[in-house]
Amino acid sequence: MLGRTYDREVCSSARALEVAGERWSLLLLRNAAFAGVTRFGDFQQRLGVAPNILSARLEHFVDEGLMSVAVGASGHSEYHLTPKGLDFKPVIDR
Repeated sequence: MLGRTYDREVCSSARALEVAGERWSLLLLRNAAFAGVTRFGDFQQRLGVAPNILSARLEHFVDEGLMSVAVGASGHSEYHLTPKGLDFKPVIDR
C-alpha cells in the first residue's frame, strides 16, 4: 500500500496526491467545481459518502486551502473552492 506522503518526490504531482489522492477527494472537488455543490448534505446525497469520511475530507480541504467554509444565507455551512482548489479543474475535467 502506498503511503500518504511522498517525501522523496519533489514535484507538483506528488504534492497534489498528498492533498487530494484519497478516495472521494477528486469526486468532491468535481462536484464543487462543475456542479456547484457547496453544502455538506448535498455532497453526501450526490456521492453517498459516509458522513464521517465527508467531514474529514472537507476539513482537510479547508486546512489545505483548497476550500473555504462560511455560513450561508440558510444558516448552513457552505464550502467553496478557493483559487488553489480551482487549480484542480483541468485535472478533473468532466
